[in-house]
Amino acid sequence: MILIAIKIKNHTMSGKLKPVILELVLSVLISYLFNEFVIAELLKGNVGILDSSNYAIQMELALFYAVIQLIVSLFTRINYQTTYSSARLSRGVSNEKLGLQYYSIVNTSEKKLFSYVRKYGELLPARYTYDPLLRDIFFSIMAIEDSNRPPAVRLLERVAHHLGLSKTTGIMQQDGGKPLTDEESVRLAASYIERMWDSYLRTFAKSMQSRADGIAISFGRTWYRYDYRILGEALESSFALLYGDYCGTRLLDANFVFREVKGFEERNHYGLLPDYIVACGLLFGPESNWLSEGEAFWENSYSICLKSDSEESLDRRIALYKEGAGLEDVNSLCEEIRNGGGRVFKVQFANMGFAKVFCADVEKEILDELGSGWKRV
Repeated sequence: MILIAIKIKNHTMSGKLKPVILELVLSVLISYLFNEFVIAELLKGNVGILDSSNYAIQMELALFYAVIQLIVSLFTRINYQTTYSSARLSRGVSNEKLGLQYYSIVNTSEKKLFSYVRKYGELLPARYTYDPLLRDIFFSIMAIEDSNRPPAVRLLERVAHHLGLSKTTGIMQQDGGKPLTDEESVRLAASYIERMWDSYLRTFAKSMQSRADGIAISFGRTWYRYDYRILGEALESSFALLYGDYCGTRLLDANFVFREVKGFEERNHYGLLPDYIVACGLLFGPESNWLSEGEAFWENSYSICLKSDSEESLDRRIALYKEGAGLEDVNSLCEEIRNGGGRVFKVQFANMGFAKVFCADVEKEILDELGSGWKRV
């Protein structure tokens, strides 16, 4: 009765009867368990029940906090679904479309995001400072994982890890072979998310989207550059697919989280957005070593070339072709040309299909001694 009175006073009563009844039942259950395992023992004079080093009390507290957090998350979610459904229906949208939106309530308030940055920002590698979209991705994933497994649940997971019932722990849900603190999981996740971002950039660089409005991504042997607007807009509509590399499913409606985090970071920079981002990173190790030094990009999904290839005089250009060429064939030829003072400015390559190397100033001896199926075309 007291709980119902408080909810009526605070206008927090759900519009459905079943959730309220369930909340009452769970509240009574928590009170019973607390009375049975804590108060009863204290009345018997067993003050050791409050010893924080006691393994049993750790389990009890973890379960107690986990159940409380479960109730809070459950009814926040129910309230969200009811509110969201009402908002959608008021605009005449069919209720059949609501299911895709019920992913999770993720706290992306400025207060919460500031707390993440303040507590964990200094643990991130230097690359996160120079690559703002990578940073946005990291804190978006952190917001989702923190909402899915709040601190009370993570406490229970660390206890369950000793029993072999949980593998991933910490705010970023990483598997470290031991129970991880939030800080330890952040350090592990930072490296993992960097590899996810590298994979996304490599895929995007070869895609049609990367050339729809100029060259979106270019790179050297130890660095890369991307168009902030193009990549940012792409991520706003595809972050959920990238997040699938982290959580194992690409069907969650997580794009809104990235948009909120990205907006938060942009406000921290006064809304003054960069045009291009340049950061250290090795995106295309073997491929960038084929070419002579300079800024390269993917002309299409199988052609890599230097942006300055127009500097080569037409009368000095030649093309070398090989059917059924493999990666090692291209590596050897390009290295031989460069070591001989020649310049490689474009390579077309389909592994075990064909290779075509465009070059200039190649020594006559190299051309005379072409072997292993290479021919001039």
